[in-house]
Amino acid sequence: MGAERTIREARTLDELIELEQAEALAGLQGSLAGLGEDLLAASRLRERVREHPYAWLAGAASAGLLAGPLVVRALGGLAPLAGPAWKTLVRSARGRFTR
Repeated sequence: MGAERTIREARTLDELIELEQAEALAGLQGSLAGLGEDLLAASRLRERVREHPYAWLAGAASAGLLAGPLVVRALGGLAPLAGPAWKTLVRSARGRFTR
């Protein structure tokens, strides 16, 4: 009767608290089970990287090149808050990545 009932069916505050605790515990157990699956997926990822290291290196380098202009633009907004050396660094980087 307890696990099948929903929070809307609680008649008293004690029943409501018990149902919420049961729901929270079930959610926690589900999260822990998902964490175990994520760890297994991460170990499979390591195996794939070991099998094809150059493909992963190329993918990481491509992602870095694509993210470069975004980082420079984001840091450009911080330049007015920093000193003159930072502004010079951002200006030189902007010239390299935003052509």
